[in-house]
Amino acid sequence: MTNKKALTLMEIIVSVVILAVIMVGLTNLFVAGKRHLQHARAKMTGGELGRLFLDPLNMAVHQSEISVADGGPSPNAWPQANNPLFAGTKYCDSDGGHTQGFWCPSQAERTLGNIEYSARYTITRNSPINNLNKVTLNVTWTEPQ
Repeated sequence: MTNKKALTLMEIIVSVVILAVIMVGLTNLFVAGKRHLQHARAKMTGGELGRLFLDPLNMAVHQSEISVADGGPSPNAWPQANNPLFAGTKYCDSDGGHTQGFWCPSQAERTLGNIEYSARYTITRNSPINNLNKVTLNVTWTEPQ
C-alpha cells in the first residue's frame, strides 16, 4: 500500500490558473479604483479652483446707487472700459487664439499636479432681474491617461 498524500501536477496547474484569474481581477479592480480616485481628485480641485477664477472678478462688481430719476446712470450702466463683467465670453487658458483678461490667474497658478485647469466665462446682461449680470464659469482640464 502506497501513501498518496502529494499533489499531482494537474492539481497544481489548476490551482495556479485559479489564482492567476483572481489576481488579474483584483489588479483590474485596483487600477479602476485608482483612475476613479484621480478623476474625483481632479474634479474637486477644479471646483476649488473656481474660486481662484472668480475672486478677481469681485473687484469689477458695480451697482449704481444713483437712480435715473436723479440724472444718474441707468440701472444697467456697468462701466465697459476694462470691466471683465461686461457681456460676452472670456477665457483663461493656454489657447493663443483666446483673449486673456488681466484678471486671469497665471498658467503656473492654474496648473496643479501636472494638470492645467482652464476657465471660460460667459457673462449675460439683462437677466430677468434688472441690474444683474449672470456669470457662468466652466472650468475644464485634460486628465492624464
